[in-house]
Amino acid sequence: WPLEVNTKVRKVYPFVLSSCFLRKKPSFVHSNNLPTTVVWIEEAEDGFVDEDENLEKGEVCLKVLKAFANPGGRFLSAGALVKRPSSSVCDAWIADALPEDDSQAIVGPNLVFKGARQILDALFLFHLQQNNNSDDETSIIGALQTFVLQCGASIESECTCASFMAGQSRGFRPLKDQIRSDSIYVPSLYENNLEGFVFDVTDGKDLYYGNNSSLRNDSSKSNDNSAVANDISLLLPNEETIQRFTTKRYRYSNGD
Repeated sequence: WPLEVNTKVRKVYPFVLSSCFLRKKPSFVHSNNLPTTVVWIEEAEDGFVDEDENLEKGEVCLKVLKAFANPGGRFLSAGALVKRPSSSVCDAWIADALPEDDSQAIVGPNLVFKGARQILDALFLFHLQQNNNSDDETSIIGALQTFVLQCGASIESECTCASFMAGQSRGFRPLKDQIRSDSIYVPSLYENNLEGFVFDVTDGKDLYYGNNSSLRNDSSKSNDNSAVANDISLLLPNEETIQRFTTKRYRYSNGD
């Protein structure tokens, strides 16, 4: 498989994708009449992310996942959590899969979206658990600050359309915007690399709690990994902690 290169940050996606799985803006359909399809994730096989070809010097790949759907185990999307060189910051690279043959071309954007969101949740939870210390409330803030989602720049992004929507649905917002507004994010941590998305703690908490409320009432197997989402919501900091670590940024309007 060829590699997709993000030339803006001179970064190689640590997995395949030669062309876009979704070639136009998707229409996410909601219908109670659609047949239930189970979406799940698995650890990727050894060598899926090649250390020599896919990682830059000093980077460490911490976890690699793939998403599938029945019937037939159709490949939906892939994601890798990669630690930056000499930094605590980790990039979660997620992208949509290209159908291997005509039989998989019928996979719709809803399924790819669900697969990408399960991968995002799993990588996010893994990172939070690895970096959180229940005895130190600052550790969860640090864990949030050091998780950067890389999934294309917009819904029109090649190979990352559904993955981008998955990030939006979980409250991930552009890092550039977060460091310009009142937030827990500080630019010095990212060494001038402000590409990607970070978790908007205020809006994102409500999105996770809201999703979990509906998901817990769904007894089907296709409830989009509600247990993982619930575990994430339990790790997120409370409002008092968020406010204590929020940097206030003052903006001036014309005429002030």
